[in-house]
Amino acid sequence: AQGAAPAALRTLRDEVAATKDHVSWAKVADATAATATAETPFYRATEAHTLSAFYIVPGANVTANDTDYATITIKKRPASDYTTPATVATLITNVAGGSWVAFTPKSLGALTNAAMAAGDVLTATIAKAGSGVSIPISVIEGSIVPA
Repeated sequence: AQGAAPAALRTLRDEVAATKDHVSWAKVADATAATATAETPFYRATEAHTLSAFYIVPGANVTANDTDYATITIKKRPASDYTTPATVATLITNVAGGSWVAFTPKSLGALTNAAMAAGDVLTATIAKAGSGVSIPISVIEGSIVPA
């Protein structure tokens, strides 16, 4: 059986886990408050299912701010047309979105476009407004239920 690779040899399979009941993306800490994250694919469905929830578990506190904030967006790129993404979940670190507490799951809210077909791809993007805010090392997890 194949175990985890040594730290120096870790590959994407070691950083992103996908099982029958969840998908996850391990996000490294931002270099600066203004550092954005380009659209990053993190999961490809092997069969049809439905996403039921998304949470972020931050490794440090994040203080909500209405001027300097981040917007995390999870999108689905359908296998039938990868060029037309659909938003699944969005979380903003503004006052309405609320502050984050280290190691405490924070919901990305109600999901849309949650039905996944085989071959659909999930991506994550983090945009910044104002001077931005540093997003700490975190895990974004999504729950899956059978289609």
